[in-house]
Amino acid sequence: MAKGTHILVVDDEEEIVSFMQNFLKRMKIASTIATSGEEALALYDKDKIDCVFLDIHMEGIDGFKVLKRIKQEDPEAKVIIIAGSPEKEPRERAKALGAIDYISKPLDLRDLKEKIEKYVLKG
Repeated sequence: MAKGTHILVVDDEEEIVSFMQNFLKRMKIASTIATSGEEALALYDKDKIDCVFLDIHMEGIDGFKVLKRIKQEDPEAKVIIIAGSPEKEPRERAKALGAIDYISKPLDLRDLKEKIEKYVLKG
């Protein structure tokens, strides 16, 4: 179904990246995980990534800086924010920096599947 599709999951919470990786494996989508902004940027530069699920709040290089750098290198990059809080301001800031959408924690399987189908498999 998703032959050749590759998603980068970036979150400093092990449970989130593990959950996402297992979910993507069941959807037969290749994934790479990063637990820091620095690691995410190195992996994005190295691999052919179709979409990034990116947490905003991380130690070191935060998600806003990662998003900004990815979009500078690749203006067509598809980045979906993983929002840990219901606050509107970070989501608006992420959209302004080029994020295509966001998903809230705790992650909802239906919402996650819809976003993958909408932006990755059909987009």
